[in-house]
Amino acid sequence: MRAPGNYRYHYRVMYRVRRASWVLGGITAVVVSVESQAVAQSAKNVQFAQNDLAASVASTMQDVPSFARVRVEVSIAADDASERSLLEQTLGELLGRVGLMMDLDSVQDARESSSLLARVTVHYGERNRSAVHVMVFDGVTGRISAERAVSRSAPPAVVREEVAHVVQAAVEPLRLVERDRRLALEAASKPPEAPPLRVAAIERPEPMATAPVDEPTKEPEALRKPATLRAPLGAHVTPLLGVGAFASGAGLAPRLGLGVGLQSAGRFRPSLSLNALYMFPFDTGTNAVTVHTSVTSLRATAEADLWRHSRWSLRFAVGGGVDVLRVEPRSDQLPAERLLAATTRVHPIVTGALAAHVAVSSAVSAFLSFGTDLDWARRSWVFAFDDGSRSAALEPYVFRPFVLAGVRMFWGGAVPSSTSVSMKSTRDQEAPR
Repeated sequence: MRAPGNYRYHYRVMYRVRRASWVLGGITAVVVSVESQAVAQSAKNVQFAQNDLAASVASTMQDVPSFARVRVEVSIAADDASERSLLEQTLGELLGRVGLMMDLDSVQDARESSSLLARVTVHYGERNRSAVHVMVFDGVTGRISAERAVSRSAPPAVVREEVAHVVQAAVEPLRLVERDRRLALEAASKPPEAPPLRVAAIERPEPMATAPVDEPTKEPEALRKPATLRAPLGAHVTPLLGVGAFASGAGLAPRLGLGVGLQSAGRFRPSLSLNALYMFPFDTGTNAVTVHTSVTSLRATAEADLWRHSRWSLRFAVGGGVDVLRVEPRSDQLPAERLLAATTRVHPIVTGALAAHVAVSSAVSAFLSFGTDLDWARRSWVFAFDDGSRSAALEPYVFRPFVLAGVRMFWGGAVPSSTSVSMKSTRDQEAPR
């Protein structure tokens, strides 16, 4: 009894499998038919687009001068015909926006090479299956203008747009060069314009009038009161470099600094300045013990002109400030506990100087200054030994002469003497008019 049952069971199974194969075959046939119709319609659309593109290129080339390079030859190597046609449409649209015409393999005709601007080759997967290789050649020299591999990891539409933008970026500089060349040729081909005719007007002579009473000649208002472009007050910045005597046995100590201030554009050009100077450290003392000294100086001064002529001027300055001294005893022979720690002292200072200035430009002047500082503190340092004897370690001078050189740069109304010279010479030239 089990054999017939198994036979009927296998028969039903085979029958169901056969029906399922019939259904799958029908579905496959329908899908293949739909895909075939879609491919045929896409091929028709591509053909119509290529025909329209060829007609557009032909109509546009009729209006382009014979010496203009506006044609771009494009060669696309792709296994998928639909992908190739879509890329051609994208390239043609993007190049058309900048006034260029694209030649495809399907629309090329016999044109002169003089109209060729660039050649573009696009390879899908020849060198690398995961990228699109794009090369752009100069149509005049044949050299490679751009070469790039565009990744195919993005969707096909994004890859096409990126390839098109790569081509446009490479062709755009060539188009600009060609535009300049075309404009130069058009300008050279135009005949020179004839000068306009001048018609002389014949005026009737006026009757002679009696001579008026002589009046004193009046100077034009613009010459009597020349306009000034200077503000009443301006600022200046001055880098400083100099040397000076500071203490016995120290020699001439170099110093470096910076000054800022305000200057008026009045008759004597008074100014107020604030200077900060740093004196390079120096050593004084004996072979056994020395004193290492560094000095920082702050000065506030008032300046004015004593004499001025053309680009040159002589100015004096008076003021005051402080000197901050840092004194540190040092010795290679004595132990450190025998030496005192470093000390810092502030000395009040009165200063005066005389400076010669020369205007370098309308906003820069250079100067050389000679002056002296007066130290009111009159403090000195000595070495005290165990036997009660003493010797001088640091003796600053009461009067400390110095020499400073600097370059003063102006902003606003504070200007050197050369400005007044240029205004005077301009007035002398315009007076005869």
